[in-house]
Amino acid sequence: MPLLDIRTILVLTALSSLINAAVMIFIYRIAPRYPGLNRWALGNTAFAIGCVLVLARGQIPNLVSILRPRRWGSRAYLDCSAMS
Repeated sequence: MPLLDIRTILVLTALSSLINAAVMIFIYRIAPRYPGLNRWALGNTAFAIGCVLVLARGQIPNLVSILRPRRWGSRAYLDCSAMS
């Protein structure tokens, strides 16, 4: 019998990503000489939102929990690759 189920692991992952994003934003405000830090924090926030949407699968419509995040993720990837 596993000690932690997948829902607990996803909640802890989402919380740690949000804490990581908050620390990155704090550091960026103190020392803005690191230009990519705000985007890295945004990526951690998006990952945390994705974890929450995976947790909500079956309780919210599939359009919201599956299709929208895929669309947002692919759009974010294309935007980031265009900036490189």
